[in-house]
Amino acid sequence: MKLCNEPTIFVDSDLDKIRKYYKAEFVVDTEKDGIKCAIFYSEKPHPDSGSRYFALYHDPIYGKLMITSGKWIEEQEFIGVMAHNGDIIFSRHRHDYRISSDGTVFVDGGRAYIRTEKYATQIPLRVVDGRLKPEKEN
Repeated sequence: MKLCNEPTIFVDSDLDKIRKYYKAEFVVDTEKDGIKCAIFYSEKPHPDSGSRYFALYHDPIYGKLMITSGKWIEEQEFIGVMAHNGDIIFSRHRHDYRISSDGTVFVDGGRAYIRTEKYATQIPLRVVDGRLKPEKEN
């Protein structure tokens, strides 16, 4: 079983810079209030909020990179879908249509709604301790 959680918002060279600058690791791409964001988990908690999570996003109005708290991420549930080859795919945000690498399942809707095959095996996913993983593994 492999959870397919590749980044989609930032390219590898940007992720390397973010990891180094913030001493943080990529967790998941998702959306908050309709804005796509990448969630990271930092070595050190924020001095005010105490959270190790932060979100980076591109401001849709000014086009600037912005940072905000990602404290809310552990409260979110993602729905993964298991492909015949054992891969678990999930939709990161509304209208993020995904097809498994073996072509046996698809998923769409992010956390807003779930659209997939009628008989697809759905797997709840959660972020815990800086990692996205199947809920039963927690």
